[in-house]
Amino acid sequence: MRAADHISCTEVCYMEDKIEQKVCSLCQNKINIEKERQGAKECLEIQAMKMKLLPGESYSEASVGTTVRIPVPDNRGRGDTRSVLAVVMGNTGEGFFQLGSRDGRIKQLYSRSQFGICERELISIEEVPNIDTMLRSIATAESCGTGKGFKKCSCFKNNMQCNL
Repeated sequence: MRAADHISCTEVCYMEDKIEQKVCSLCQNKINIEKERQGAKECLEIQAMKMKLLPGESYSEASVGTTVRIPVPDNRGRGDTRSVLAVVMGNTGEGFFQLGSRDGRIKQLYSRSQFGICERELISIEEVPNIDTMLRSIATAESCGTGKGFKKCSCFKNNMQCNL
């Protein structure tokens, strides 16, 4: 492109009974990029809505008071449980559930695809204390270990009999 071919954005062109403002190629590129970004954003929002609604259709309904099993992530300690039993305490209406266990309410909200429903009612809502806690803390409390390792006794250091 030669310098003489460049059209500035402020240049006004008069054509047979029309007045047009020509846009330079750089500004036209900016306009096109902005249109593409807006279209991509709209498509992502539609896709997110579909993804949010899709798991709810393939899983059975979890009502308040239902006992559920939440898998603990793989980076748990050796002695930690692989899953935690909890009870559904509430439904936000947007596909997310508030869960609680005997050690307290879990701070995180869960979607239906993140837990499995138990056949029997093992925990009731009345058994859940009014304490907010994390899933990892509940898994550690229910395990035989101390999180990332096993309990270690100090009986040899203190010349005592082991009480583990």
